[in-house]
Amino acid sequence: MSLAAVTCFGLVACGGDTAEQHTTNPPPLASTNPSASASKPTAPAADKAKEIQKLAAEAFEFGYSPLFMERQKRTMTTNVRLPLATFAHASKLPKPEDADVLPSLDTLLSSAWVELKDGGWLLKLPDMGDRWFAIEMFDAYGEPIGVVGRKTTGTKAQQIAITSPGFKGTVPAGAKEVKSTTSTVWLLGRTRVASDNDVAKVSALLKQWSLAPIAPAVASKDLPPAPIGRPQDLKFGGPEIFDELGELMKAEPPPADVKGILPEFAKAGIGPGLSPNKSLPQEELASVSQGIKDGAEDIEKALDKLVTRKNGWDLDSSFGQRGADPAKQAAYVLRGLDAIPVASEALVYIARVDDGDRVLSGAHDYVIHFDKAKMPPAKAFWSMTVYSSKTASLVSGAKRFSVNDSTVKKNPDGSIDIVVQPDAPSKNDSNWIPAPKGDAFMIALRAYQPADDAASWEAPVVKRVK
Repeated sequence: MSLAAVTCFGLVACGGDTAEQHTTNPPPLASTNPSASASKPTAPAADKAKEIQKLAAEAFEFGYSPLFMERQKRTMTTNVRLPLATFAHASKLPKPEDADVLPSLDTLLSSAWVELKDGGWLLKLPDMGDRWFAIEMFDAYGEPIGVVGRKTTGTKAQQIAITSPGFKGTVPAGAKEVKSTTSTVWLLGRTRVASDNDVAKVSALLKQWSLAPIAPAVASKDLPPAPIGRPQDLKFGGPEIFDELGELMKAEPPPADVKGILPEFAKAGIGPGLSPNKSLPQEELASVSQGIKDGAEDIEKALDKLVTRKNGWDLDSSFGQRGADPAKQAAYVLRGLDAIPVASEALVYIARVDDGDRVLSGAHDYVIHFDKAKMPPAKAFWSMTVYSSKTASLVSGAKRFSVNDSTVKKNPDGSIDIVVQPDAPSKNDSNWIPAPKGDAFMIALRAYQPADDAASWEAPVVKRVK
């Protein structure tokens, strides 16, 4: 079983995006005064309804990330019984039958949740040789707090002290401190794997990753409460989700740099310790419900705008920066923090169209030409993988799924031509990636440990040749 299946990584791994088994908020109660029910609301009442609807939309966009993170944590640690402060590591590279979404064939995923309370946890890592790896850390609001790895801290044996906002203990000698903005931290690791034959060696290294409490030892390994609901079902909720958010923000105050407009939210009964579903009159709850729908739509729109397109390749070069617009931050969490590495560690360029802006299809042959002076901007390594557009998973029945900088063969002038087509070419099939016959597909180009100019680098167009 893949780590995605075990730990419920990402949106798709946790189940379908449907409203099954969820109830909707009851409609506003009818007035007992017939004449009142037939009359239109007064101007002040209408203005207040609009204000509450607007505030609820903004609060939903702001609260989506922490609510999703909390439900994700509870789902992974309670339903799947993954103890806190314990790493779960993938033990094999993904296969088509795993049905993972845009899986990387370059790395093994690792995951751990820690509850710092007022203490901290000491992350111990072995000497990783020259192997690329990165451990991204996110707070309870889905905001990045730091990265440990080849680029930032090196690959030698090391200790990282992950401490709470209120930590008053002593950081162990020689350890580098990462100060968290919240008590909850999600650690997401990626470690380079050269091939299936390399998995055992990498697994042996990953088994040496450990977490130990730092005095004062108030950090806990106890399992959190059972999840209230599935993370991806938040958009189907009613005003009651703001009761959930109120309890969460009371226990886990928002970091100073991502507070949003909390004083304004209070006008709609939303905020730390507040329960609008219990405190607001029914007619105002109707405005809150509509605001939730508006906020969900804004997040979906933000999701569509995460990338910019150049030469037919989509790229988001800002993921991993703190303080994004609430709707954009929510879109990152909705997409899945584990789906794509933070931009400082790896850039992922995705092509869905060719040089004629036509959808890539297994009914045609394509070539991607890299000039010698315009290779993918990666200081560690790069790879290219083909996925089915229908499922966003690996192409079923293919002999191979990707190529990388160590497997491709260069032309005499130092350039590289990568061929993507259903059938093997007559020569140089080491540069061939099979496409699904007759079906639409997409290509992901990953540049690990990006060069300084990687965000402005333009990938060559995918040229249709047949």
